[in-house]
Amino acid sequence: MCDGKFTDEDLNELGNLFTSEYFDFETGRYLADYESTLAQGLPELYYVQDSWANYERLAPVLDARFNEWKKSRGIS
Repeated sequence: MCDGKFTDEDLNELGNLFTSEYFDFETGRYLADYESTLAQGLPELYYVQDSWANYERLAPVLDARFNEWKKSRGIS
């Protein structure tokens, strides 16, 4: 349905503000979180399987980062 793409149209304004910082390839923490959560022992990030099990491992990390981000900006 989304053609495998995640775009700014998929989120509200708050979600877009968060993702613009968290997913920034130069200053964001997403790739480091992804690698430390899912890619330990793999030759490259591309070897991480697209699975519900991996989603369930990464989801709490994403939730925690979002909550940290909101708290740092005084958003409840």
